[in-house]
Amino acid sequence: MKRFSMLIFVMVLVSLSFALDLVGGISYNTYNFDFFSNDELISLFSEEINKSMENGWGGYAGVGLGGNIGIEIGADLFNSKYESPADQQPVISVAQSTFGPYAALKVKANAPLLPISLDLKAAVAYYSNETTSKGEILWGPLTGTADLSGLKFKGLGYLIGGGLNLNITRSLNLSFNGTYRIAKLPLTEVKNIEGAYEAYEGEEKVVVDLSGLRIGAGLSLEF
Repeated sequence: MKRFSMLIFVMVLVSLSFALDLVGGISYNTYNFDFFSNDELISLFSEEINKSMENGWGGYAGVGLGGNIGIEIGADLFNSKYESPADQQPVISVAQSTFGPYAALKVKANAPLLPISLDLKAAVAYYSNETTSKGEILWGPLTGTADLSGLKFKGLGYLIGGGLNLNITRSLNLSFNGTYRIAKLPLTEVKNIEGAYEAYEGEEKVVVDLSGLRIGAGLSLEF
């Protein structure tokens, strides 16, 4: 989250220095959350956990350069979490967080005589995902929590989509957009018994598939 806030701050500074567009908003994401080992589907978590993890909220922010044909540089962020019922022992929680800077080619078309515009984007992103699980056990009045697993995945992803922009003022637009994300990321780090991450050196190629839809709503500000 600190990286995302810092990125927004930097983009505002850049936008004040150059004639650029600043875009940002919230997103609702759906994704596969499937794991593969040597291209074969494997089960790291139960079906109940997987279903709960297949959607989550996120956000996006970027800076655009150019008129009706230009580029956009920004970041894509989304999270999801599962927690088992409190009366179930042990209580299991699973969380994933994915962050990815992207660079996009953007094409924009203004509707004649109407305060709206349409845009299409195609982007390349570099995603970093962290998926963790924890267990909590109760012993009478005492509660113990332990890390069960920690995995980090990194790799290239792709985004393609479009949006509808409604002109609120001459420089401020309300944006609604839909994007399909392709993100199949290889395992790069695993958490050891001491709780620290170390490079994954296994012989099997382990991949998480986070491909899916991103539905967003936000604002764009033209400087």
